[in-house]
Amino acid sequence: MSKQKSSSSTTSKSSKPAPRDRDVPFKAAHAIEYGLQVTQCDPQTLKVLGVRCNFCAFFGHELLDGQERYRKQTTNVKSWTSFRTEYYRDHHNGQHSIRWKEYQRLNQEEKQKYFTERVEVKDTIPHHFQQGDTRHTYRIEAAIVDIVLGISFSF
Repeated sequence: MSKQKSSSSTTSKSSKPAPRDRDVPFKAAHAIEYGLQVTQCDPQTLKVLGVRCNFCAFFGHELLDGQERYRKQTTNVKSWTSFRTEYYRDHHNGQHSIRWKEYQRLNQEEKQKYFTERVEVKDTIPHHFQQGDTRHTYRIEAAIVDIVLGISFSF
């Protein structure tokens, strides 16, 4: 006896596939809330396909004092094609923690203006000519500081 498969047993209750990360639609309010800029849209549907981090574009990545680096810090601008808020928050907390905290304290109107009068890092002279970290740390002995301050305030 041969068994025949019933056509009803192979169909599922829902014919829709499970949503994937990249299927989450971009919310326009997130552009201001997370400091993002739309970089790519579908020309026919106008659906947002990609966004970038404005903190990366305008300020670069932060290097915190005392932070030890084993590799050269990237100058790439972070972009997303999956629009999940935890991705934005994780990136901002890890790469722009100081400016991100500052940005979060702003009201809605201040956030809208935050990036408008700034120049992108890639368009600055130091970006084209300087290699590596531009910070300098000097260790000055206390005796030298006492002498300099003594001369400065001796009038």
